[in-house]
Amino acid sequence: MLLPSIDRAGLEALRVEQVKQADRASRRIVQGLADAAEALTPSQRVRLAAHLKAVHHKGAGL
Repeated sequence: MLLPSIDRAGLEALRVEQVKQADRASRRIVQGLADAAEALTPSQRVRLAAHLKAVHHKGAGL
């Protein structure tokens, strides 16, 4: 953004790569949560869900 000219194709390539990385991370997180859910008892899943909700709300204010 500080260069004299804007490389739109470069910016788009960067955006596409960032979206791919976010998608890969999201897939790993969901797979990990599903794996954990299969190993936990129902009451442990409730506690995990409450913890994740609390962590999510804390992060929203950043």
